Amino acid sequence: MPDPRPGPSRRSFRILLALFVALLAANAGYLALRMWRANEGMHRFSGDRQAARTELFRRLPPDSGAIILLGDSHLEHFPLGEVFPGLPVVNRGVSASTLRDVADRVRISCGPAPALIVVHAGINDLFKHRPVERFEADLAALLDTLRTVHPRAPVLLDELLPTADRGMDGEVRRCNAVIHRLAGRYGVAVLPLYAAFEQRGTIDPTLTYDGVHLNAEGYDRWAALLRPVLTAPTPDP
Repeated sequence: MPDPRPGPSRRSFRILLALFVALLAANAGYLALRMWRANEGMHRFSGDRQAARTELFRRLPPDSGAIILLGDSHLEHFPLGEVFPGLPVVNRGVSASTLRDVADRVRISCGPAPALIVVHAGINDLFKHRPVERFEADLAALLDTLRTVHPRAPVLLDELLPTADRGMDGEVRRCNAVIHRLAGRYGVAVLPLYAAFEQRGTIDPTLTYDGVHLNAEGYDRWAALLRPVLTAPTPDP
């Protein structure tokens, strides 16, 4: 009668297979733990960006006569000093900023007597699914704050840029209509960015690296539209 027990070679194979599976499981667990710890570490600091940038602005007040640009990540990533050498441009952009965030920073961002205040903000309000009605109310509040704090400073509002999300295009267009309406009410100028970046209801893919933020070509196009305003005696694009 044959022996039903596996031979030495089969037992060795099963032992090696079990060890291999255990090693894979241990390695997977180790990698998962490292990823969890990394994410946990990043999470502890991710909420401090607005406060950190605000404190930086508080410690570095602009001189009188500066051109102040207020806004979100589109602006924060804009290398203004290199693009506009010789102009007193001051970048006060902060990633993820909404209109209300920008309004909250006005008093520490603009210095005593800005020559011009440029506002580029609002797309994050749409990313947060805020309705156009709230966009209008928050933009009006921002303009009220600017008029109260710096009544003599000319203001320039940038249109919102399109994104790669075609479903957002209708809201972007409605918000741009709000920008023009409020600009007329408050007597401020508008920089028409949307048409220069739009292609069939989305942002021109040659001008962006992720469907929202601009690449070098995108910043070149924005700079070409902005330069005549910054170098003109009055902001009249």
